[in-house]
Amino acid sequence: MIGGILIQGKRFSRLEFMSSGFLSLGLAMFTLADVSVHPHYSLMGLVLISLALCADAAIGNVQESLMKRYNVETPEMVQKSYQIGAVFLFFVCILRGELTPGLQICLEVRSFLIGVYVLSLKVSSLLYGMRSFLC
Repeated sequence: MIGGILIQGKRFSRLEFMSSGFLSLGLAMFTLADVSVHPHYSLMGLVLISLALCADAAIGNVQESLMKRYNVETPEMVQKSYQIGAVFLFFVCILRGELTPGLQICLEVRSFLIGVYVLSLKVSSLLYGMRSFLC
């Protein structure tokens, strides 16, 4: 909600603010309960999950505002997001030295390549269906 207010200038009703507050309270109670049950709790994990949720909220709002501003359809936005993510992960894998071992595994385990191909067909057919039926 904060991202929607700051990025898009959205307005929300009191009921939506209450819903958001109760959801946040429930998540906080769940986290505190997990800490008491599992004493070896990692603060870094909580920080990383919180940052990931904030980034996800910001990305969703930025994508929505870009879609409205440039009249972009959902399938195109999904495709561009995947492309940007793939390029980013490609460079991360190169920097961490994980690209070569990953490619070796792909070449050794043919079923993995088949799975990647099937997944790409699934995403492509989903995007084609969304575009064809104006979803």
